[in-house]
Amino acid sequence: AEENGVPDGLIDFLVKFFPNVPYTKEERLRNLLVAPVAEEFCFRACMAPLLKSAGLSNTATIICGPLFFGVAHLHHAIDHVRNGYSISKALQIVFFQLLYTSFFGGLEMFVFLRTGHLVSISLIHMWCNMLGLPPVGFLNRGNRMYKYRRQVGAAYLLGIAGFCIGLYPATNPNIYQSELWALTR
Repeated sequence: AEENGVPDGLIDFLVKFFPNVPYTKEERLRNLLVAPVAEEFCFRACMAPLLKSAGLSNTATIICGPLFFGVAHLHHAIDHVRNGYSISKALQIVFFQLLYTSFFGGLEMFVFLRTGHLVSISLIHMWCNMLGLPPVGFLNRGNRMYKYRRQVGAAYLLGIAGFCIGLYPATNPNIYQSELWALTR
């Protein structure tokens, strides 16, 4: 069987291996297409040129711009309270969300300033929505991967190091002919 041309087997595969992939068509459309493109358009493609034209440096734009993105996710506190969490617990969750969405927004702003491409940051956003936060359950003693925690942790650190080392050259503005990076420094 198919759902809008997508085989059910593919949906089952995505849901099994990427737990953040919603099962309903509407949620997948929202989380994996509409929200990433809309958020990147608003919070990067529109905001970066405004902040840069206001005279902010690249560093200030990378730090300040994502705070708007993080704050835009604060409304989730209401959802958490409606789902039975105490106000205190909802605020803790939302504060953590503010931290990682602001960090992610900084990464996205950096890539956008360096490449000038909305498509690249939208694809990164879609991919991250599909993956979610890295699982760290292997650090719990009861987890079957606990005995491999050093190896898994080392693999995480190597992945982060490789990403950091490759990010700057992979986003070279000369490759993408981006003028945003050179506006102010």
